[in-house]
Amino acid sequence: IEVLMPALADLGPLPDGADVTAFAVTSGNTLFALGHSATLIDGVVARPRDLIAWDGASYNVALDGAAFGIPDGVAIDAFAVHPLTGEAWLSFDTHFELAGVYVRDADVVDLASLGLAFDSAAADIPAGMDVDAVGRLGGTDDVLVSFDVGGTLGGVGFSDEDVLRYDAATNSWSLVVDASAAHPG
Repeated sequence: IEVLMPALADLGPLPDGADVTAFAVTSGNTLFALGHSATLIDGVVARPRDLIAWDGASYNVALDGAAFGIPDGVAIDAFAVHPLTGEAWLSFDTHFELAGVYVRDADVVDLASLGLAFDSAAADIPAGMDVDAVGRLGGTDDVLVSFDVGGTLGGVGFSDEDVLRYDAATNSWSLVVDASAAHPG
């Protein structure tokens, strides 16, 4: 897998202290979530359970978390959009029930179906680990994830800044990006 270093993303004129917890670039917009509520230009209020779109000139709420069923106190901490299919995935900082589905903080939810796109329990992820970045390997059902803590999954050791690949067909893990080796700082 070739790892490309991303260019800086334009998120517009965010207020001082804004804590971006998740983002993805789509055609025409940059979508992101903030860790704390903030009022953006034009009076747009961004809450931790919302996805905000920036089109280069203005903000709008692309996903109103309250209307979507995300309870107050739950924050989006990982977000990905598949570049070919447009499929959108979310992960959250805590567990809760969404549309009758129990969502753990290491689960990934498919935005269209509200079902689990990645079931952390089925992937043998212990309680207490939180997915804080997610992606999908194009053309496969393999999931790319990073966690908020280091550990070992399926015999593969990793640090919190690393990226792992989960192969659902074989229920196996592999280290894709050893971030410490790529950039020791």
